[in-house]
Amino acid sequence: MLSKPHDDLLDGEEWRAFLRENSFGQVIAPGRGRDMPVVTPLHFALGRDDAAVFHLQRANPLLQALRDNPACLLAVIGSYVYIPSEWNAAPEDEARWGVPTSYYAAVQASCTAEIVDDAEGIAYILNQLMKRYEAAGSGHERVEPGDSPYGKLLGAITGVRLNMTRVTGKFKFGGNRDTAHRLRVAERLAGRNGPLDASARAHLLRRDEARRPSDAAGDE
Repeated sequence: MLSKPHDDLLDGEEWRAFLRENSFGQVIAPGRGRDMPVVTPLHFALGRDDAAVFHLQRANPLLQALRDNPACLLAVIGSYVYIPSEWNAAPEDEARWGVPTSYYAAVQASCTAEIVDDAEGIAYILNQLMKRYEAAGSGHERVEPGDSPYGKLLGAITGVRLNMTRVTGKFKFGGNRDTAHRLRVAERLAGRNGPLDASARAHLLRRDEARRPSDAAGDE
């Protein structure tokens, strides 16, 4: 993933917070001897140990690819918005010659997959996922091996744990522009209020605030 310094991660917590909030992505597995990798979209849960867990039906081709070669990539994209040419024009330029751009957040994690085949391990992963996605007080039962309705389903699925070996991120929210420009775009995003405009605006303002001390130091 091509990234420039002004779009790089601010710190290790930035990508963790992003994956906790945006926990739907694609796992890309090259496997062995394939013309193309296997790509599977899925929900996952990020644990405190920085491992991502999910489950697959046993017939899912991703599972065989991971058995053949546990090296894979977890790719997650969020807060993607289009910034029109007028918005992105510099104050000294004519708006009609503005250059449009995209704002977005992207995290890619190189991983080693661990296949979890035993019923206890699968149940543990499912309970992690239920805790992540089910609303508090939803009333669902705990997943446990055995003869319960949940327990009877465990034989049809397999758990997967992705142990991350390298994480890269790109948070492209006008980092190459000055604060005044970013704040103008933030105002436009608030006014447009499109599907992902609020989350993009939040990233823009958060990163702008984090960068201001260094920006000020550079002006001295």
